[in-house]
Amino acid sequence: QDFAGGIVIHVTAGLSSLVSVLILGRRRDFHKHHGEAPYSSLPIACIGASLLWTGWFGFNGGSALAAGELAIHAVMNSQVAASVCSCCFLVWALFRTKRPSMVGIINGAIAGLAGITPCAGYVSLGYGIILSIVLAITAHISMYFVKHKWKIDDALD
Repeated sequence: QDFAGGIVIHVTAGLSSLVSVLILGRRRDFHKHHGEAPYSSLPIACIGASLLWTGWFGFNGGSALAAGELAIHAVMNSQVAASVCSCCFLVWALFRTKRPSMVGIINGAIAGLAGITPCAGYVSLGYGIILSIVLAITAHISMYFVKHKWKIDDALD
């Protein structure tokens, strides 16, 4: 059972993004920055991520179609997944570069929200935490392959 149509939405968005990136090609300085192009405005990125995170509560909670236990689980798991994935991305950045990365925290939150959506209303909090850790590891591995092995320029990471 797919909660909120998350699988359909995220697979479609992911594949269409991949096709778009392959058609458009890499940015001019992709190799110069080793696939990690500098961001334009970190404050604007943080505001955008905050708005997305807040809106996701309405998306996942509202997909229960009633204010009840299912909606509570969806909102709770959305918050937990985004938070746990953000923390995992932060720990990974500290381990790898010895300094925190706000862009990594934002990417972790988005990965957590997108990953928990298909099961947001159906898993317990404990399984949501475990799933969030698996999501963070999977997101990091896929980001490594996309940017460094396949040399695909993904602006969102």
